[in-house]
Amino acid sequence: MIYIQENSDEPMYLQIYNQIKKDIEQGNIAPGERIPGIRTLAQTLGIARNTVSLAYTQLAVEGYIQAKHGSGFFVLDTSSKFTERNYVPQDINTLYVERSESEQPISLYDFQYGTIPYEQFPFKLWRKYTSEILLSSQKEVVNQYPDKQGDLLLRQEIKKHLYRSRGMVCCEEQIIIGCGLQYSLNILCTLLRKENNTVAMEEPGYNGSRDVFINNNYNLHAIPASKDGLILSSIHRSDACAAYVTPSHQFPYGTVMPIFQRKVLLNWANANDAYIIEDDYDSELRYDANPVPALYSLDTEDRTIYIGTFSKSLSPSLRVNYMVLPVRLLRRYYSLFCSYSSPVSC
Repeated sequence: MIYIQENSDEPMYLQIYNQIKKDIEQGNIAPGERIPGIRTLAQTLGIARNTVSLAYTQLAVEGYIQAKHGSGFFVLDTSSKFTERNYVPQDINTLYVERSESEQPISLYDFQYGTIPYEQFPFKLWRKYTSEILLSSQKEVVNQYPDKQGDLLLRQEIKKHLYRSRGMVCCEEQIIIGCGLQYSLNILCTLLRKENNTVAMEEPGYNGSRDVFINNNYNLHAIPASKDGLILSSIHRSDACAAYVTPSHQFPYGTVMPIFQRKVLLNWANANDAYIIEDDYDSELRYDANPVPALYSLDTEDRTIYIGTFSKSLSPSLRVNYMVLPVRLLRRYYSLFCSYSSPVSC
């Protein structure tokens, strides 16, 4: 039974979402069971259908329920079980081809992913805040080296932002400001290096990350990806020290990793003394539902490395990103990188 508290600070749709999610996770609603339709539940609770629709949309995005045309909404199996599928393993290293250095013709339209229209940058606000800083009591930082992990005030604000928007609990000591995803991955390649340097990675996946692993002499184990999600069965035979994934927006298919696959990855990492590298690509830009909770927020064993960026929300030319390390890796990070200066001026 769902109860709505009208005087609660929590929106009604979130109350519905949280109660149904809790019932599914606790087994009170079994996989395959049909839940009330949007109109039926709205009439029962005496609320608008849009409110119920928002809750159901969020549950569907996160992989808790699925709509079947003409039949209603059904609960999906969110356990960490995985099923074998037949596929042909691919050697990612042989799929990588050398780029041509020839000049490219001038194009009328830019279809490169990750770019932002010129007119979207907040030039007036940027000029205003830059002037305020240069005239403030903090202007002396212009002639000083920044904190080795990045500006402390920025890291404190990122910590607050991650808690509000991604459900993550961390401290500023875990946050390392970088000049892009590849900078952070280079650090991780040093931190995670073992005798068998293997990283499991989505295929197809982001070539920019693949380059870093290859250049650091890592072997790559393919995790087959499709528009329906990842096939995780082979990761148990990979002997990988880490898995690089984009759970909030798989690149290039754009799919959201369902909850049961997140559990499979977390269980694998804990059982194999491995780590999950969560590239939270494009997580801020969602139109059909709220952002899905970060994989990091589900991790109770300190095995997830979270990487985010301001390239989509502000500008890719600023080259500012951040990485949240597990506490268990901090001692090794301080040991290896204590003399490195921050590559970011802010």
